[in-house]
Amino acid sequence: MGIISKSKSDYKKSKKPRWVSSDKVMKLAKQNHILCVLGAWSNGKSYACKNGVVRECWKNKTRFAFVRRNDLENKDSIIENYFLDCNVEDITDGEFNGIICYRKDIFLAKYDPDTEKWKKGYLIGHGFSLSAYAHTKSGVYQNYEYMLFEEFITTGQYLSGEFSEPYRLMRLMSTVFRNNDGHVILVGNTITPLCPYMREWSLNLKGLEQGQTRTFEFSNSYGNVTKICVYLTEPTDKKSNMFFMHEKEIHGGAFHSAEHDHVNGDIANANVIYTAVFSYENKMFLGRFVELNGAHFWYIEPKTSEIKPNTRTFGDLRIQSDLHTKGITPIHPNEKTVIDYLNAGKIRYSDNLTGTLFIQVYNKLRMYNTRFS
Repeated sequence: MGIISKSKSDYKKSKKPRWVSSDKVMKLAKQNHILCVLGAWSNGKSYACKNGVVRECWKNKTRFAFVRRNDLENKDSIIENYFLDCNVEDITDGEFNGIICYRKDIFLAKYDPDTEKWKKGYLIGHGFSLSAYAHTKSGVYQNYEYMLFEEFITTGQYLSGEFSEPYRLMRLMSTVFRNNDGHVILVGNTITPLCPYMREWSLNLKGLEQGQTRTFEFSNSYGNVTKICVYLTEPTDKKSNMFFMHEKEIHGGAFHSAEHDHVNGDIANANVIYTAVFSYENKMFLGRFVELNGAHFWYIEPKTSEIKPNTRTFGDLRIQSDLHTKGITPIHPNEKTVIDYLNAGKIRYSDNLTGTLFIQVYNKLRMYNTRFS
């Protein structure tokens, strides 16, 4: 595996909103097997992807798979609503002017004003859900060129069970494309960098800035190479009076963060009683249990240096040490007291994003406690 490219965008500051370019997205999609398009809410990334995919499939007379996580998101009415803003009339030179869905089959269609009904035309795609991927593995899907997976990042629950969500997607890709090469586009809002796809595919996005792409290569034992590209879209620079909070997140594409408690006083003057490192999906945090001005609490900040020997560690690190546990469980009676403070939420953070991410990591590590208890 290796990073093979990293390019900066050359966009300039403008008073007009910057929307994601369909041409750029499709160029990247054609150059890679998997393209992850990340960015702010309502910055045009979904519009760019759906229009690009429909245009390519119409031009090449091929088809695409439209993927959602759960079967409840894979209803005909929801699929039709998603493609409601697709510029079908322009794409097909007026032959069709809309998209309808019937039993998850996606058709280009023409509206008849006389009958006030839609007439199905070219079958251009089909709707799939990862939660029901096992029910499609024996199906035959011919002439599929693209796969479009919407909202692959969530602050909710990813699919779990015997098979992980990334595995389910790979199996669905195998079912749809069979022995043919295809192009998969994953679209996600920058709501959290904690995502099983990043971990499963070892996608290190550290240092990746908005407007940049980073491409990774993976080789198997047969010498086949898979290319995965991550495109962190440009900030839109939109202005809206509706979003008086989280402006950077909604319009700028920054990762979601909520307000968290900070230290009252100078943390450098604190008496450090206990130190530990927490890790999950390549996100590491340094935690120090301290006393400051008569108050006892945990202080959490990003861990940016190597872990020193004989450090207490929690999480998914591949480490052999008597001082490491996957879950947040005490290994010594004296440790129970400081962990009780952690479980009680007696925590201060270096910044809001650190607080948001640490709480997500903490909740994941608490699940290890349940699993092994």
